[in-house]
Amino acid sequence: MLKAFEAELTVTETAIVEDTVAVCVSGDEILGFCRLVVDGEEGEVADCFVSPCALRQGVGAALMTHLKDAARAAGVKRLEVQSDPYAEKFYLTMGYTRFSQSPSGSVPGRCLPLLEMMV
Repeated sequence: MLKAFEAELTVTETAIVEDTVAVCVSGDEILGFCRLVVDGEEGEVADCFVSPCALRQGVGAALMTHLKDAARAAGVKRLEVQSDPYAEKFYLTMGYTRFSQSPSGSVPGRCLPLLEMMV
């Protein structure tokens, strides 16, 4: 099943160089990362992943706070994220609101919540 998501969830070297990326580490272990894509006053949370061993420990919240600050510094007025359905509650807790949904690029028939936040 994970193979179905591989292309959609692969972060390229170009994306890491061109976009804003934040990584949370503990020792030599990556606990999570997020990536911000800026297009004028619009920003997209292109990736946000937290290791299962670090869930509910504030890693995601710290990454989102950093990303929001970076977006604001870049002149972004609105952030958007296409969320996994299981992560929607996290984004709502972080202050995002749902405005739509879109079909998954990996799983036919699956819809992904679209959320936004004004920064």
